Amino acid sequence: MKLLQKLREKNRALKRLRDIRKIALRYLHILRKKNIEQEQRKLLTDYLLYVQKHSPYYRKLLFDKNITINNCVDVINSLPFCTKELIRKKGETMYADIVRDDWGWLNTGGSTGEPLHFPVKSANIDLEQIHQMMLYLDMGWSFEDLIVSIDGSVVDDDARLQNIFYVEGKNFPYGKYSFSTLYMSNDTLPYYVKDLNIIKPSVLRGYPSGVMRLAKYIIDNKCNLSFNLKGIYLTSEAFSEDDSAFVQKVFRCKVYGQYGHTEASVFAISKDGSSYFCSPFYGFTEVVDKHGNHVKLGEVGEVVVTGFLNVAMPFIRYKTGDMAEYGGVKNGIVRLNSLCGRTVDYIINKCNQKIYLIGLIFGGHIKALNHINDWQIEQCEVGEILIRIVKGMDYDEQISQELVLLFKEYSIDVSFLFVSSIPITNRGKRKFMIQHLCI
Repeated sequence: MKLLQKLREKNRALKRLRDIRKIALRYLHILRKKNIEQEQRKLLTDYLLYVQKHSPYYRKLLFDKNITINNCVDVINSLPFCTKELIRKKGETMYADIVRDDWGWLNTGGSTGEPLHFPVKSANIDLEQIHQMMLYLDMGWSFEDLIVSIDGSVVDDDARLQNIFYVEGKNFPYGKYSFSTLYMSNDTLPYYVKDLNIIKPSVLRGYPSGVMRLAKYIIDNKCNLSFNLKGIYLTSEAFSEDDSAFVQKVFRCKVYGQYGHTEASVFAISKDGSSYFCSPFYGFTEVVDKHGNHVKLGEVGEVVVTGFLNVAMPFIRYKTGDMAEYGGVKNGIVRLNSLCGRTVDYIINKCNQKIYLIGLIFGGHIKALNHINDWQIEQCEVGEILIRIVKGMDYDEQISQELVLLFKEYSIDVSFLFVSSIPITNRGKRKFMIQHLCI
């Protein structure tokens, strides 16, 4: 009886996977056509009509509005921005008034210092899984291919005593095996490489800092890899074009960037290491200045998103805290020329100006980064920063001077602290910038 039940569950899971693949292929087909904007307007209209009916907060704002596919963009632009502070203040009045027995609850990581707790329930189709499938299919992935994640998974003590630093899960979407960044060191990384060679994954995904640390270990120790990857995608942290090129060189496959949030309101993909293209099927993306006006082509502003996924907690015109250079919109697809970090990822120089990190560091080709295994910036005083550095091969005084000169151009003084490792968060991520000032 139990065997029959397991077989039925397996068949149901396989059918669901095939259904997701079918919709993903349909969306990929639409992306090659010229009617994407109409498809997005339909999704936006449906979502606005849903919150007009089910969210007390938005019901009041949208009272008596006749929302159609023709005016949906004007309607969305008439609504106020949504922030973490507003969600905390309005609370359940923003939630949908539908049956809540099957709601899940999520917490954001609080990278801005403002963690958020909110309910989540997907619509009839799971847009997150569909978009993950679209990305994997673009890599050439098939159902038989193993996915491995490099993330902040917690591995129990007994497993670690046996030099096992991964946990097992469902292969799709986030990986059959999740190797943890929490336990990476020169002592443990040989076991990561050994197990990867045994598992032989086809796709690698995860935190750029973890993937980079693994890649540098492989190069520095001349490790042989007995598997061929179809693709890698980096997510949840900032990374540079140089990082992407280095990972591609080590693993000999195409490297994608994926931009999104726990709030599940934007899903953007980069195939060239810089520009990101926001899916019109996942949400509606804007880039606004500090006055709330949409920026012009080539200008930097804050990414504001309206997601179509969550029917429990609407994120409408939600201010993400992420800065990006606007690259225009074509046929409903918003292009972000580059991600410029979070609104908190900046240094204040001697002129009391904000210098955003990704524009300064990750946008250029800094040779010093080839000789640094890991680093972190901290600012306590205006115009001054402390850089913690884990030295890589051939690091010397000339490397330090290159960094001094780089920051000097922006009126920033540098001091160094050389360490053996950089602490990571309890989610296994690396906090690149610690900022104690605000202006």
